[in-house]
Amino acid sequence: MRKQLNFTIFFIFFVLIYTSCTRQAANNKTQLQIKLPNLSKSTSLSGLGSLTQPTSLSDLNCFIIAVGGPESDFQRNVCSTAGDATQNLPPKKFSFGPLKGGYPTDSLISFEVESGNDRVIYLAGLKVSSPEICRDFKTYGFPAKSESTNPYLLGVVGQLKFEPTKTVEVTIPMVFESSNSFDQCTGPDLPHDSGSDNNNTPYLRYNGIGRWNSLLDQDLATIGQCYKVDPSLYLNGSSWVDPGLKDIKIDISNITNGGFFSDPGCSTSISELTIPSGFSQSQVSYYFRANSVAAKLDMTPKSISGNSQTIDTSSSSITFGQPRLSLSGPDKVTLQLCLKYKLNSTYFEGGLLPVASSKNISFTSNASFYMDTTASCGSAVGTAIGTSLSSTDFYFKLMSPVSIDLGSYINSSGYVTEPFTIAPSAGKNVSDSLKITFKDNVIVRGQCNQVTIGLVNFDGGAVLAKNPVQVRLTPPQGSGVFYFDPNCNSTATSSVNIPVDQHSVTLGFKAHSIDASYLNLGKISIGVDSGNISVFGVAPMLKSEVTVSVVDPEDPWYAFPSPPSFSGAEVIGSHEFPASHIEIPLMTNYQELKDILCSTNPGANGYRSCTSSEINKNTTPPYSFNWLSSDAINGSSFYIRFVFSNGTRDITLSTTSLYGLNFKVVNCDFVASTATPTISYLNSLTGPVICLQKNATYLKDSTLGFNFVTGQRTSLIGHSSMSSVLDGGTYPGDIISIIGSNFTPSADYYISNLKLINFGSVAYGINIQNLSPSVPVKGSISKVLISDSGAATTGKKLILIANNSSTYSNLNISKCMFDLALSNNSGIEILNSSNISVTNTEINVQNQTGFGIYINNSSSQSNLKIENNRILTQGAIALKFYNSGATSINNINILNSKFFMTGVGSASSPLIFLGEKFDNINILGNLFQSSPSTANFSLLHFNNTVSSMSNAQVVNNSFTQGYFNAPIFLINTSSQSVNISDFSNNSLGYIGNAASTSSIFKILTSSVLNIYTNSAESPSSGNFSCSNSTNNFLNVLSNAGTVGGGFGIGTISISNGTMNNTSNTCKGF
Repeated sequence: MRKQLNFTIFFIFFVLIYTSCTRQAANNKTQLQIKLPNLSKSTSLSGLGSLTQPTSLSDLNCFIIAVGGPESDFQRNVCSTAGDATQNLPPKKFSFGPLKGGYPTDSLISFEVESGNDRVIYLAGLKVSSPEICRDFKTYGFPAKSESTNPYLLGVVGQLKFEPTKTVEVTIPMVFESSNSFDQCTGPDLPHDSGSDNNNTPYLRYNGIGRWNSLLDQDLATIGQCYKVDPSLYLNGSSWVDPGLKDIKIDISNITNGGFFSDPGCSTSISELTIPSGFSQSQVSYYFRANSVAAKLDMTPKSISGNSQTIDTSSSSITFGQPRLSLSGPDKVTLQLCLKYKLNSTYFEGGLLPVASSKNISFTSNASFYMDTTASCGSAVGTAIGTSLSSTDFYFKLMSPVSIDLGSYINSSGYVTEPFTIAPSAGKNVSDSLKITFKDNVIVRGQCNQVTIGLVNFDGGAVLAKNPVQVRLTPPQGSGVFYFDPNCNSTATSSVNIPVDQHSVTLGFKAHSIDASYLNLGKISIGVDSGNISVFGVAPMLKSEVTVSVVDPEDPWYAFPSPPSFSGAEVIGSHEFPASHIEIPLMTNYQELKDILCSTNPGANGYRSCTSSEINKNTTPPYSFNWLSSDAINGSSFYIRFVFSNGTRDITLSTTSLYGLNFKVVNCDFVASTATPTISYLNSLTGPVICLQKNATYLKDSTLGFNFVTGQRTSLIGHSSMSSVLDGGTYPGDIISIIGSNFTPSADYYISNLKLINFGSVAYGINIQNLSPSVPVKGSISKVLISDSGAATTGKKLILIANNSSTYSNLNISKCMFDLALSNNSGIEILNSSNISVTNTEINVQNQTGFGIYINNSSSQSNLKIENNRILTQGAIALKFYNSGATSINNINILNSKFFMTGVGSASSPLIFLGEKFDNINILGNLFQSSPSTANFSLLHFNNTVSSMSNAQVVNNSFTQGYFNAPIFLINTSSQSVNISDFSNNSLGYIGNAASTSSIFKILTSSVLNIYTNSAESPSSGNFSCSNSTNNFLNVLSNAGTVGGGFGIGTISISNGTMNNTSNTCKGF
């Protein structure tokens, strides 16, 4: 009999607009809201617990929602209904991505879904034995079979278009059909089984044998391995002690595939296990080894005695298999390129398996490919994994354009080699993008996750680095930390280099709790960027990031912290530690936890019981750690050990282990009140470190800005929420003044977590002049957002740094955002100052005559670094160096940054201007791009009419010109010279809408370019020209002057249509 009930689903579509100093970004999420019907009146609560299969909608009291769609992320899970052969109803398969549940009747459900077309909503229902069991199945596991019925597919609605700004109401008919029950499902988003099918019956579990595999829905273990095992008793997921208080004897003499042993070598067999009186698990060590492959080996004991209550032993089964050889390395390769791979010995259940003695492995090569133990890529017959090791490297070269399963050509006795398909690439050995691969394509909370970052060509084929490639890594703060080694045992890092002639590097990412606020459809986004090289498939002007699914650990003995994010701030004040501490939740399996221990130095003092001031043992888990501000300020480490029945898990808590190397907590000497919200009030304070509360705005009420004074005010730190604001008001001068006549720094100083607004009257946002420290100090301007909004006149400098030439003075500007709307304003202007770096900063110049960064020298200047920045202009100069002094500016580094010119543009403005005296300038790994039809003078303008420029390196950059009447390089030296000592591995592209009337290099009358290369790569030292259509540059060189040096510009060939239209880089030819 069919019974039907309608309910309504509301889809509220919206776009979240994030506004910053530089740009707006849209979050394409759809909020899905579901109102379940109220079935309580028709549900017989007295019948719950008998769990007879439901016969109508009114029998159901728990519901599941799943969302499908055309994208792979919405098809990664598959379920199949039972069908009914007697009524000619075949099984139905349905695919979906996000899954939510369980929800009781009459619930109002709300969660986010990715916007898109053809969304499908599935509704399923089941009956559970008690309302408490209908809860978040992802967290608590799916109810045991004795606690629930199978779920039933009740309704489907499809072809829904999730688009922004629309509100759609959908009615779904709920139909109950017994043929629509299902219990056969696979996929990464499915909840684990919560445990035994015992309802209120105690049950036996063998802890320690193998590992649970959620996709296969079973325990896996390896034959021949001696596992330490703890027979344990549970009730509803918690440890249970038999109230009869007698020794419980377990007869396991019937288990004949291997068996149980009393020693770690598995040599002395036993036939009985004991759980002593008063304990929930054995108190002596037992061991188990299986001798042969077995699918779901029945581990039910022959008998159990001594118990006063029935103990269910029927659910224990484990699948045993051979150990495996697994391969890691690129799965798509450039032909005739020798690449390094890793061969791993692993357990059947996963995880590295060290070999007891050297393990020989045989290779079988043929004419299509070669395998070798060295980078020569000859034809070796095999390799070996050394004693006590679990892996070895080998090399592979694909000679023919064929796909192969490399695993089928690698063998070792006693092992099964996992398949590993390698496909040929149509591309050349030319770097285009980054490919990021996490082990198993997931991040596991609380674990060290192995991640490989590799270089690929336009086709995704592995290539080798021709120059060192620095990659910047920016996970959401508080989500985890990268380490140089894949086991997370080395130094933390926020960047890594791919060495010359290497394809990739492998790191470790130690994940923390990763709060749901970081996730989108269960995935976290991690920034991975290298200037002109972005993540594969990401366009240059978009954020270069990779998205990875986040999953819970399958290991039941896990432990990891859940730290706050501090909104991504690098430097915070101690005022963000209320009562001198913050609580960090500790996530673990509290049902399995036996004890929690603490230490400040485990190597010297070991572990001890935690005090109540260290660990809050909350009545309802999780416990939390009291992180003291004093420990955070000093960078002290604290160690916590979680004790389980099968061993311990340790975590370290410190600024570095929680947030990485760049995070710092600074002691606040004085926290400003909000009662008098003026800058004059702030200037009355004596800190010297002044901290501002959140949601506080201070108005400039005199000509004096916030004034740094030696010993009184030496740092200004706002709240990490970015709600601490300084308003320029109506008075002239600076918003923040750091002037040498008032301030002589003797220690590091900080400006962080501030918004500076309203430039109606002020000339400078932050004015730093004439500092002359007598000892080495470092100034830090971190996460400051400055906008020239309100400015009525031009010529403003958001940050001015002038006449700070002391060798002891160092300044770093990082993670800032600057927005310039009016003409002739500068984001950062640097005059006669040395030892300055600008990193990880974004500047948006919304006019044709401003400057992103302006370095203006008239005396002496050296050691300037512009690294990992993004500067966007509407026709203005993004970066200008001009040296009118008698001394050259020495040691300039422009590294791994992105420079864009877009909009109408200006035919008189180059993207980058380099004028007059320079020595040792390195332009490495950058992207320089003008949009199609955006007018400009050139991408790089060398204007050395007074003095020559010496020793420039222009290597591994992408230059993309979009204007038909402008070159990439304009050389204007008026009898002086531009001397480029290395010009190699650059992409020289054209994306204009009309054929260019200009050249790649344009050398004006009487100008001299001496250009050399350090690369022997043919045909043109790794430099390639390309276009995205038949339009291209008129020629390579327009020369009215002189070209000298060892590099022949004429060797660069103009090639049409050989551009990757996603990355705008040349494919090579």
